[in-house]
Amino acid sequence: VLGIASVLAITVLQKSRQIGILKAMGINDKVSSLVFLFQGFILGIMGGLLGIIFGLGLLWSFSKFALNADGTPVVPIFINFSFIGLSGLIAVSASTLASIIPALKSRKLSPIEVIKNG
Repeated sequence: VLGIASVLAITVLQKSRQIGILKAMGINDKVSSLVFLFQGFILGIMGGLLGIIFGLGLLWSFSKFALNADGTPVVPIFINFSFIGLSGLIAVSASTLASIIPALKSRKLSPIEVIKNG
């Protein structure tokens, strides 16, 4: 969550000139905030999907390579799909919530100050 918030905060700083130009052209504060909320949402979806795929891959490899002498898995494997879905939902929710602070920072940018200060 902190990583996503810091990445988006840095993005606001790097894109402040573009945001200032867009605001000078007429984009409102709500739309500029929605850009960063959407970016956090997409990061959450991608992170959740990659995390689930990586976790299932590790689970599969553990079940194939960590075996007892008789060939059975060391730890019985059980896949709980509701837990996997909940984990993905938490990842998306956390990243979207983490993007609120950068979205509010983009809302406070003044187009005149941003363009003037570069």
